[in-house]
Amino acid sequence: MKMRILKISLAIFFSAILFMSCEDDFYLPKPKSYFRIDLPNKSYSQSKEKNLPFTFMQAKYSAIEFKKEFGKFNIVYPLVRARVHCTYFHLESMDLQALIEDCYNLAYQHNIKATAINANRFTNDSSKVHGVLYELKGNSASPIQFFMTDSTNHFLRGSLYFETKTNADSLAPVTAYLKEDIELLFSTLNWK
Repeated sequence: MKMRILKISLAIFFSAILFMSCEDDFYLPKPKSYFRIDLPNKSYSQSKEKNLPFTFMQAKYSAIEFKKEFGKFNIVYPLVRARVHCTYFHLESMDLQALIEDCYNLAYQHNIKATAINANRFTNDSSKVHGVLYELKGNSASPIQFFMTDSTNHFLRGSLYFETKTNADSLAPVTAYLKEDIELLFSTLNWK
């Protein structure tokens, strides 16, 4: 009997301690998150590069970086560690259909990592600019690729790359931000 009373007393004692130790505040660890990315305010000016066979409205927070090979250059965004690799072709001795197919194939090579590829056509008859903007969803190496042409003399191809490991979730705000600049390139490009 004494043993039974002792067990009940100990059970009540430990229950009381357990009850008193409970608080209303319930803490959970913070979820995994990404660094905040401060993007510069949108500001543009007319490109002044004499070495390019076209002009366009260029973001003031970007720079043009020329490569050794003729027609190859980058639009560099140092604040977000990104660049748009561009290649220009004069269509005089080139096959337009082959260049378009090449752009299509280069975009769809990312099918392995991309969860979806949206192809948006663009036409600006007044400046004779026609093209396609490929938006690649998922963790592909290049989330945006495009080409522009006047179908007779000029052809421009570009693809956006980041200087970091690709993570579509964390790069989504920067990709959307740079997509606006690329869309502006489409709408303001004028062939020389």
